[in-house]
Amino acid sequence: MITLVASITTGMIGSIVLTIVYLYLSRRDRAPFLSVWAYSWVVYSLRFPFKAAALRYRPGAELLEVAGQAFTLAAGILLLYGTYLFLQRPMRRIWTYGGVAAGTWLLVMHAAGYPLYSTILPVCGLLSLIYLTTGYAFLSHRQLSGAGKLLTGWTFIVWGVQKAALPYIENRLPTLSPVAYQAGAMLGMLVAVGMLLTYFQKAQRELEASEERYRLLADHARDVVYRFRLHPRPGFEYVSPSCAALLGYAPAEFYADPLLPTKLVHPDDRRRFRTLWRTRRELEKPAQFRLLARDGRLLWTEQQNMPLYDQTGRIHAVVGILRDITERRQAEELFRTLVEQTLAGIYMIQDGRFVYVNPKLAEIFGYTQAELLSGVSVDALTAEKDRPRVKENIRRRLEGELESIHYGFTGIRKDGTEIEVEVQGNRAEYQGRPAILGALLDVTERRRAEEKERQLEAQIQHAQKLESLGVLAGGIAHDFNNLLMGILGNAGLALLELPPDSPVRRNLLQVERAAQRAAELTSQMLAYSGKGKFVVTTVHLSQIVGEMVSLLGTVISKKATLDLRLSEQVPPIRADATQLRQVVMNLITNASDALEDQAGTITLSTGETLIGPEAGDGAYLTGEVAPGRYAFVEVSDTGKGMDEATLARIFDPFFTTKFTGRGLGLAAVLGIIRGHRGAIRVDSRPGRGSTFRVLFPAAEPVETESSQDREGRLPLAASGVILVVDDEAHVRDVARQALEKAGFLVLCAEDGRQAVELYSQNFADVSIVLLDMTMPEMDGAATFAALRRIREGVRVILQRLRRARGDQPLQRRQLAGFLQKPHPAEPDRQSLGGAVAVTDMRQQAAALHRRPASLRGLPDASNATRVRPIGPIRPIGSLRCAPSLTTRISAWRRLVSPSTLG
Repeated sequence: MITLVASITTGMIGSIVLTIVYLYLSRRDRAPFLSVWAYSWVVYSLRFPFKAAALRYRPGAELLEVAGQAFTLAAGILLLYGTYLFLQRPMRRIWTYGGVAAGTWLLVMHAAGYPLYSTILPVCGLLSLIYLTTGYAFLSHRQLSGAGKLLTGWTFIVWGVQKAALPYIENRLPTLSPVAYQAGAMLGMLVAVGMLLTYFQKAQRELEASEERYRLLADHARDVVYRFRLHPRPGFEYVSPSCAALLGYAPAEFYADPLLPTKLVHPDDRRRFRTLWRTRRELEKPAQFRLLARDGRLLWTEQQNMPLYDQTGRIHAVVGILRDITERRQAEELFRTLVEQTLAGIYMIQDGRFVYVNPKLAEIFGYTQAELLSGVSVDALTAEKDRPRVKENIRRRLEGELESIHYGFTGIRKDGTEIEVEVQGNRAEYQGRPAILGALLDVTERRRAEEKERQLEAQIQHAQKLESLGVLAGGIAHDFNNLLMGILGNAGLALLELPPDSPVRRNLLQVERAAQRAAELTSQMLAYSGKGKFVVTTVHLSQIVGEMVSLLGTVISKKATLDLRLSEQVPPIRADATQLRQVVMNLITNASDALEDQAGTITLSTGETLIGPEAGDGAYLTGEVAPGRYAFVEVSDTGKGMDEATLARIFDPFFTTKFTGRGLGLAAVLGIIRGHRGAIRVDSRPGRGSTFRVLFPAAEPVETESSQDREGRLPLAASGVILVVDDEAHVRDVARQALEKAGFLVLCAEDGRQAVELYSQNFADVSIVLLDMTMPEMDGAATFAALRRIREGVRVILQRLRRARGDQPLQRRQLAGFLQKPHPAEPDRQSLGGAVAVTDMRQQAAALHRRPASLRGLPDASNATRVRPIGPIRPIGSLRCAPSLTTRISAWRRLVSPSTLG
């Protein structure tokens, strides 16, 4: 009895000690299998109190024995499970099912009153099988070796045999029970010690393998791995071989000289390097230093240290890594240079605030980088009208709806000025949270240039449209005037034939007046095209406007006030005074109409302005204005103003906003201005009135006006031979009839070629050529040149709709004069416009026809008899002309002979 109690006590003490050891190891190493083993020994230790109690209390001994066997079974199952975890093998479920079945057997058999032997027999069998299996698992595991493996494996097997024999010993050999219990306790303790030994051997091998792996990593890593001892004597305990490749120094040199790293630090970084080792906080921070390699290379390095502490909490060593970051620093420097020197503003936004801005972004908005990073919001840099759109774009990118977006908005600088910017923003991650990385460009100047270019393009398009309309208007006026020439001419001829009291005269006069009004309309169309009749002289703009004051007062509204601001410092200009008056009159009339019979002010001013190289670009409707001095006349009103749509069409012919208007007033103004090489600018907004400013280039010194360009100054002798050249048959017919009624002999040609042919045959007899400027195939200029080749002194009167650029070469060739179409057919000297100064007919005959000596004594032209048309007109080719020119000329010579005139 005493021996059995001693065995139980010894086994319980050993189990408790093992339990404490396993609990400590499981808490320290946090290994799952150690925890399971610790729990198994806790449960195994609980069987001993129940066994001791069974010996003391006989009435309940069997129940206590059954409870002790149940704890033994549970401990065995846990021990097997921990072993499988240790060996990293899965445990089969059959062991769990077997444990549950054995426990159920214990309860059922005890409740049924079966003897203890029959009750514990299956439990002991299952435990024996568990121990045998566990022993075999240890012995067969290839990754285990050494004494621990053998001790644990064979002890488990012996323990399994002992557990299988235990029911027999207790039932048949009760005297050996103490020995059996003592043997079981010893085997359990040996198993526990063997398991610990196996665990420690396995941990040692794993540690060695891990150290080998890390040593291989350290020895072959590009980074330098080191361990530096601080106490008791400072020095390197380990330096990886990579230090030789990085710095040119072998590990042995660092072992021999602990201060070698300090010597390698760049002089500018040594002070900071020394402070690194003063405090734990500084020591644990990553630090960057420049090191000088043995070959003189300057390396940027990053050092990361980890202090090691002894039992007293003092740092006794430091392990760390030294990394070469030269390429990274160079890349960072390059990136920093690119970002900070780029023309774009680079930024990163997170939570509506800037977390990074480059200097350019700060410059664009007029802030410092510190100001933008200290709390200036995105809203503060955005114009109010664009804030909702900018916020929405930021939200969509942060929420992942858009990865990238490009758009523009109006920004606000620190001083409050507005700028136009464009941004390209991308979604990014910063410190684990979404952000926006973007670039911003100040496109204010580009937008201004684009707007200026757009205005210039619109100006060019408008000028081209006006030019096209001008060509169209000029063409219509040309054809219309040719028709009016026929109407006016025939009406005039008919009036000459009718007696004064004829009732038809009234109708013909109405026709003539209507034709004159139509001629005025075509004159305005010609003015719009810039090809109207100009009599250019040197004039003073303020003087002309001042002379119109009383007239202007009659055309403006009675409720309007005319404010005159006429400058005396206005340069003279070369212009047609009549056309200038028309410009002023039309502008004043337009300003008065804009007041709509309401009270208002019309300001009429003149002055001088200087246009610079860029001041006239796109600002004037007539196109780019050449730099220089200009005289201007400006008309402003306080009327209702005009919108953009109206402003774009005010100079279009026949466009009007007035019920009774014809839409030619401003069109004529524009044409006159273009004809004078001037310019016009209009400023108008709805409700703010309108301002029209007209520029005329200051006059340059000009030659004295030639006598050939003076119209209506000298009369034309009403006799002689005239060659009429015009492509319009009715114009030729009217001219022929009018000239013949005036006493001239008329030849007709329908184009330039026929005119040259007729003149080449009869140049000695033709006094004047009445030449149309605009003809198909061979125009007036070409015809005039051909006539001059036949006879250099040919006298030509140019018949035209307007004065054109093509007239200038003809003027230099001394034209006899001009006739403006349409002109009346009344056969007096003024009807021919007084275009050329001539002598009387006798002097012309002597000069043009080389008059024979018998005719040299002709009396003065004032005593000459007027010559009437000779004979009927007959066709020559396609022309209506006089019969035999020789016969007509001979008859004419007889009429002007001295005998006839005497």
